[in-house]
Amino acid sequence: MSPSATVFLSYATAGAYMPPGWVLFIREGTLVGRRFDLSRGELTGDSVTIADPVAFQRSPNAGAFSVSDTGSVIYRSGGGAPRQLTWFDRSGRALGTMGARDQNDLIAPALSPDGRQAVVHRTVQGNTDLWLLDTARTTRFTSHADLDRWGIWSPDGSWIVFGSNRKGVRDL
Repeated sequence: MSPSATVFLSYATAGAYMPPGWVLFIREGTLVGRRFDLSRGELTGDSVTIADPVAFQRSPNAGAFSVSDTGSVIYRSGGGAPRQLTWFDRSGRALGTMGARDQNDLIAPALSPDGRQAVVHRTVQGNTDLWLLDTARTTRFTSHADLDRWGIWSPDGSWIVFGSNRKGVRDL
C-alpha cells in the first residue's frame, strides 16, 4: 500500500484502524465501524453502529474514542454540544452572549479592541474559515478553500491578520 493519504469519508471524523479489518469513525455523533480491506485499501460493506452518542470535536475533526490492537474500544459518551461565547463579570455571573449557539467549534476567539465583535475560526462542511460574531449575528469573514485560522485584530480594530496555507505553506 502506498504511503500517501487517502480520504475515504469526507463527512466523518478521522478514523482509526482496528484489527482485524475494521475502520472506526464518528458520523453525525455516532461511532460506527466499517469493514476495511487492507490489501486493496478500500472500505467494504455497510456501516455498523458501535455507540451513540459519542463526543467529537469538528475542528480538528477528531472523535473522543480510541481502539487497541486487541479489538477493545474506549469512547466518551455524549455528542458535540453547541457552543456560545458568553460575557462574564469578575464574580463569574453571566452577563450576555455573542453570536448564536453553534454546533461548530468556536476556536481561538479574539475580541475586537472596542469589545463589540470577536473573530473565531470554525469549520463548516469541512472548510475552516474566520467568522465574526457580535451580539446579534455570526458572519463569515473568509471563504477560501484552504485553512484560514487564528485571527488577531489590529490595535485600532480596522483589520484582522490571520494564518493561512493558501500559498501551500503557513503564512500570514
